[in-house]
Amino acid sequence: MSAPLPDSSVHCSYYSCVQHMLHILFFKKGIDQVTFYSEARSNKQGTHGWAAKKIELALGQISFQDYKWFQKTFKEFKLLREKADYEEDAITSDEGRLAIATSESIVNLLARHFK
Repeated sequence: MSAPLPDSSVHCSYYSCVQHMLHILFFKKGIDQVTFYSEARSNKQGTHGWAAKKIELALGQISFQDYKWFQKTFKEFKLLREKADYEEDAITSDEGRLAIATSESIVNLLARHFK
């Protein structure tokens, strides 16, 4: 039986995706950071949610299948990160490995579409 991965494995995997999305938006898509944060506030969104929304919109113009996959997967990933960060029960080894695999899958998808 393998030892459980720490909750931080979920946290760090999730935030690597958020940072990758922000990099794409600011440096590859050329979105102004001040505008981005202003729009997020205007739309009553947090940074993560607004970044995911902008990435979803961009993916929707490229691949409907990848758009739907990202939309579902990132939402589930965010819930797992919230569980790891805020709930008392430790995450399981399977959840830790799932977080790492999910992060890799999301980053690979984004790298494929946003070169």
